[in-house]
Amino acid sequence: MSTASFVMGFMLKHCGGVFLDDIFDGDFHDGIVARESQKGGLLGIYTSDISDQVHMGAVANPTVMDKVNEMLNEPITSTHFSSSYGSVSLSYTFNAPCLPFRGREKVDDRITADVEFITPNSGTSANGGDSLTIQYSYSMVDSILVTLATHPDSLSVMFTIANGDSLRFPTPTRLYGPHTLVLLGLDADGSILDQDSVTLNFGTSAEFDSILTTPGSIYLNQHDSMEFSIQGIFSDGVVRDLMLEDSLNFDFDFNRASRRSTHFIRMDSLASDTLVVSKNGAQSKKVIIHKSGTNYPANCKTVTNTLPDGNGSLKQALACAGEGDTITFSAVIALDTIEVDTHGLIIDKNIYLINENAGKMYIRSAAPAIFNTFAGYDITLENLGIVSEHANAVVITNFGNLTLKNVDCRNLSSGIPAKLLNNDSGQVTMLGDVKF
Repeated sequence: MSTASFVMGFMLKHCGGVFLDDIFDGDFHDGIVARESQKGGLLGIYTSDISDQVHMGAVANPTVMDKVNEMLNEPITSTHFSSSYGSVSLSYTFNAPCLPFRGREKVDDRITADVEFITPNSGTSANGGDSLTIQYSYSMVDSILVTLATHPDSLSVMFTIANGDSLRFPTPTRLYGPHTLVLLGLDADGSILDQDSVTLNFGTSAEFDSILTTPGSIYLNQHDSMEFSIQGIFSDGVVRDLMLEDSLNFDFDFNRASRRSTHFIRMDSLASDTLVVSKNGAQSKKVIIHKSGTNYPANCKTVTNTLPDGNGSLKQALACAGEGDTITFSAVIALDTIEVDTHGLIIDKNIYLINENAGKMYIRSAAPAIFNTFAGYDITLENLGIVSEHANAVVITNFGNLTLKNVDCRNLSSGIPAKLLNNDSGQVTMLGDVKF
């Protein structure tokens, strides 16, 4: 059992097995939300019941996720969807005297109970792995509980009977940055009577060496978030958590994703992004943040308009295409020019981009590079015109295995020839009539 689970169990064990049933007045629930509240007034074919499933574990249940995927792929005209529903209003009478501060006797205890840190003080510096000497004062409590948040879902815990005024608290070696130490005063039943807290700054005498980010690739739908970690490798061989380190720099190449809270990356846009984290001159490997999960229309691999984004655009076609797919261009836009925004286009999969119409399909942008290809992928561009309006005249930045066939590359802004920047990992094959 994790220390976090231990503390939660310690706090709730006195409430008995009917704790949640008492909260929900006996209604069916998943531990978080009442069933009737989840239904929202919908009935019959508009709802699906899945038995014996708690709320927090739903994403790990294949039956739940299969149903979610089924609904996401249903047409909007499906009989499973309703355009109206009857509203539902639920109310509950919550009575759990076993919890802290419930009942007159708890209020009386709360008036006189007191716990306070004497040392350490907030802002005190310490090295991870040190044993802290904690001194405290207390009155009208039966026991003392000290916790140290070592991670958003992890705690270090020390418990003692309230018959002294100090204790030694060992800390994990990997601690780095600010962490909160909490002092709890408990009664004989384990209910909290008072608390105090201090924030300590953990460091190390070892030299900082390099940065490790996990995972190296992130897949997110727009507006979704995912937990990630940033660790520092130090000269003593210890890998320390840097997520709370103030001096970290986050460089999102296209600003389509962002950092939220301390441990999460959020996808803000409809296209992919990349991230490099740096500290004191050291840089992480590039983290690829893939846009995924959108339910695209069936014909999404055919470009039907010249817009920079949205349904029928080249950007959407690149996002919806799978590995090895071919993107084509509708005859409706033959000989027209596709406008691309100043972020350019990312190709991070094996893909063929082929204009089967007579004459070139032109793609124009003022982006620093119109196409950005990733390493390890085979990309073919055929019968296209790529026109740069940027002063650097770069039409393609290539890290992958790129084939150009009958491609006309031009620069309109500075009177110099268009450029293809081929990086160390990139390979370029030119077939037919390729012009720069």
